[in-house]
Amino acid sequence: MVRELVIPFLAIGLMALTSCNQDGGNEGGQLPVGDTLNNNFQKEQVKKILYTIPSPMAMASIIKSTGADFDKDMLNSTQTLSKYNTARQQALNLGIYGADLSYSTMFDQDQEAIQYLSAVQKLCVQLGIEGAIESDIYERLNKYMENRDSVLNVVSETYFSLDIYLKENKREDLLAMIITGGWIEGLYLASQHLSSGSAELQQRIAEQKYSVDDLSKLLDSYGENESLSEIKADVQALKDLFSAVQSTSASASTSTEENGTIVIGGGSVLSISPEALTKIVEKVREIRNKYIA
Repeated sequence: MVRELVIPFLAIGLMALTSCNQDGGNEGGQLPVGDTLNNNFQKEQVKKILYTIPSPMAMASIIKSTGADFDKDMLNSTQTLSKYNTARQQALNLGIYGADLSYSTMFDQDQEAIQYLSAVQKLCVQLGIEGAIESDIYERLNKYMENRDSVLNVVSETYFSLDIYLKENKREDLLAMIITGGWIEGLYLASQHLSSGSAELQQRIAEQKYSVDDLSKLLDSYGENESLSEIKADVQALKDLFSAVQSTSASASTSTEENGTIVIGGGSVLSISPEALTKIVEKVREIRNKYIA
């Protein structure tokens, strides 16, 4: 029952049912801004972004596959919901709670999942976006939930429906905040489970070299926006740190070199030193804790 309830709310800009692209970044260049936001070119670019930014649900699945145990203390407590009074706080934490909802659901923690579902619903109401989604979105997501491409199309349509609604109400920056919050929390949860030593989890984190670039492009597509300036700076700081991840063409392989550098292959090889990985983990924790404060 909880899984069925989760699906529609995760579709609201949280990217929770999309999959990440493990082959590389967006090659489409910078996204257009201003009045061109809804043209066909941008729609295709946004679809690429939806593929490359990993969903909280996908990240939670990887965490679970490592054999890690559910850790409630890692999540943003729903008890803090009442202190989010600004639209910025509410949008960021809608994304964060959506990721926590995915994590709880993936580990079959129904009690926690219900609490986070309630928090997501309340934030949607507070932001005034609960009525921006087409009434048949829930049925369509349930119908196509096993088909990646069909779900992507539904989520993409939801993205644009919500984007148009927010633009008409001059609040288009909220969607960027929701997406960023979900991405940051998914990355935070993954980084907190690195002690398991999972090469797959390390790979997923290294792949964010591509995702952070696409997220940066998405934020830039909203043009000069004062409410997004600090978030853009946070994403840029992470982008700078991810530049330490090196990519070279190679056959699929995963290994750890004598100096401790993690090397992950799969069409291309991503390598990152333990020092660089530590810096990324620390920065993600810093940004995430700032957003939930």
